[in-house]
Amino acid sequence: MKTSALQRELTTEWALLRPVLASSVPYSLAVIGTVWALLVVGVPLEFGWPFGVLAFGLAVIGLADFKAQLLPLGLVALVGLGGAWLNYHAGVPVWQIAAGGGVAWFGALVLGGISSTWAGRPALGAGDVWLAGAVGLLLGLSGLAPWLLAVAGLGLGQIIWLLWRGGHNQPMPFAPILVFGAWLALLYADAYYQLVLP
Repeated sequence: MKTSALQRELTTEWALLRPVLASSVPYSLAVIGTVWALLVVGVPLEFGWPFGVLAFGLAVIGLADFKAQLLPLGLVALVGLGGAWLNYHAGVPVWQIAAGGGVAWFGALVLGGISSTWAGRPALGAGDVWLAGAVGLLLGLSGLAPWLLAVAGLGLGQIIWLLWRGGHNQPMPFAPILVFGAWLALLYADAYYQLVLP
């Protein structure tokens, strides 16, 4: 029996996700992220379940990349489309949602090309580029500046940590930084703009 490309992709994604979902870590991170959003940041209670679902999806994506240096692109697409849907229902103009996804995707593509040329090896995988586009849909155009600031800070911290440990030739999974930066930007974009534009 011949399998289709979609069936092969789904089988590969399930093999990638199974060990992550068997762990308690993504569930714990989703609970912590939701409680953080509700109690610390003050997200209204009716947005608790969407934030919980997003926290879970982002945690699974970050953990999958951390463990296997591969991203479940189906889940990445679901997070991006779910984020776009939430933005639309929150009143964000469609052009801002689409521009956020496009700018983040194209920016990651260009940054990946530049950093790969500079490093002499692939520095940003195709999954990271698609994840950046999904995060752009999730955050919209106005959420990209705080996201880039968070990603720059987290990425610099990870590079310093790797260099301190003597692992400058080790692969550096970038999705955990992208998704944690997205979570910070999602929760603290308003605080960022109040600080930058008083």
